[in-house]
Amino acid sequence: TDDDVLPDPKTRIHSLAQIRNAYRLFADGDLEASVAAYRQIVEENPRIETAWEYLALAQLGLGRPDQAIATYQQAVEEIPNSGRLALKTAMLLHHEGRLEDAFVYANLAIPYDAPAAHVILAQVAFGQGDLEGAEIEAREALSSGDRRPGALLILADVFNARGNPQEAVALLSDGLDQGIGDESVHAKLAITYVWIGEFDEAEEVLRGFEDSDDLAILLAFGKLAISRELWSEAKGWFERALVADPTNPTVKLNLGLIAIGEGRLTDARVLLEEAVAGNPGSFEGWKALGMV
Repeated sequence: TDDDVLPDPKTRIHSLAQIRNAYRLFADGDLEASVAAYRQIVEENPRIETAWEYLALAQLGLGRPDQAIATYQQAVEEIPNSGRLALKTAMLLHHEGRLEDAFVYANLAIPYDAPAAHVILAQVAFGQGDLEGAEIEAREALSSGDRRPGALLILADVFNARGNPQEAVALLSDGLDQGIGDESVHAKLAITYVWIGEFDEAEEVLRGFEDSDDLAILLAFGKLAISRELWSEAKGWFERALVADPTNPTVKLNLGLIAIGEGRLTDARVLLEEAVAGNPGSFEGWKALGMV
């Protein structure tokens, strides 16, 4: 930059070897060693974006999201003009439920990737119960012509939360017709059809995805089977989902509902207690546990 006196590249040749070694450790799954290697790199060269990012990814792989958040936040302090790091920070903060902090970093990321940043801002508003704010942010993301499905999904959530599932169906169907969509959009559309009782339409939306390992698709298949009271089939879908995400409270909730349907109340209680522990704000989880 204009104000910095940058180092002579010849004095930093050893950094290349350090970066290659750290990445090899990461790729080989030796995450503890990778964390140590990347930490050394960022201590010596705090303006290397990818080193910060891989340090955080290794920490996440070790199940240490708080450390990864701290890493991303320190990275943004070291490289304040990195919108990419700000966006990564906002995404992780949102995932961990730290909505106010996610709001701050998503705004920092707008110059780097405005559609993605506005999607996070929409998700934050939705999580705070601000449906109007969520719609405004989602539409801002859509107005850019972005082809990623994030804005469609959160706007569909807004319509559903307002009790307007037909609007969500129209939005998601139109998105698929325009080629904006992936498995997540098919899954959201199928779930919405299930919600309004149009099971055949949900089945048609999911056709061809039977071999998918995508969590949202598996949940949609399972929800459809539950709605038809096909307990054994539903159990198979949610058991596959449990393999994809062993701690997911939504999966535990639905396995608990299946256990209720099959009359296995002891199993249902264990599953539902795990579900509400993972998602204490789940009305459906507490209701089902109360039934048991």
